[in-house]
Amino acid sequence: MVHRGEGLSPKLVSMPHVVNPGEEIYTWGGSATSGALIRWFRDNLGRPEAEAGEKIGVDPYRILDLEAEEIPPGSEGLLVLPYFMGERAPLWDPKARGTILGLTLYHTRAHIYRAFMEAAAYSLRHSIEVGEACGLKLREEVRVVGGVAKSQIWPQILADVAGRPIPAPLGNVEAPLADALIAGLAVGLISDHKAISDWIREVHVFKPCKDTHEHYTALYGLYRRLYEEIRDVMHALVELQGGEG
Repeated sequence: MVHRGEGLSPKLVSMPHVVNPGEEIYTWGGSATSGALIRWFRDNLGRPEAEAGEKIGVDPYRILDLEAEEIPPGSEGLLVLPYFMGERAPLWDPKARGTILGLTLYHTRAHIYRAFMEAAAYSLRHSIEVGEACGLKLREEVRVVGGVAKSQIWPQILADVAGRPIPAPLGNVEAPLADALIAGLAVGLISDHKAISDWIREVHVFKPCKDTHEHYTALYGLYRRLYEEIRDVMHALVELQGGEG
């Protein structure tokens, strides 16, 4: 979010924007894990898909995505808190811990994988709501890049949870490319914002489904409630280990 200083919140991260640091502020939030959480699943619970992908030359994340696509929204009763490294904005709680709630003998690894992606989406929605509550005027759409954009299911989950269109660029567009483009704009190597838009033209827009968004909204309420309900237990576990987070 780029703005001119209105609606600053201690719950989000704010810093001078590189292009116009004297007048504009860059504010952001979001999960401390997101992609790291998905990588953790692949490395620890997704070995069959990783090995199969290596044999047939297919990205293991694509195989995991195909399995998760068979699971309905809400992961049939699974709810995950993605705080596997504590959490930064908007909680600022280094003692928060990852949680998987609702497991039964019916659930599979695919359920857990989808629930991980849903947790990252809930975290995004939390930051969006904090920003809006402070008076920040956000664009309707939320753009994604990197590994998220390569998935066919994760951007759709983000759209359905946030209730916003999610444009995802086609091809390999990673965050460092955006950093380079913004730096070029700041030092005058790129003339204006339109040049950046012309550079990254091909996008697929994932649009939210109204019914799915309503279902996710009910689950999001439980997601927010769950952290508040078990925060003291999380902290006690960390303290029993003699840790500070």
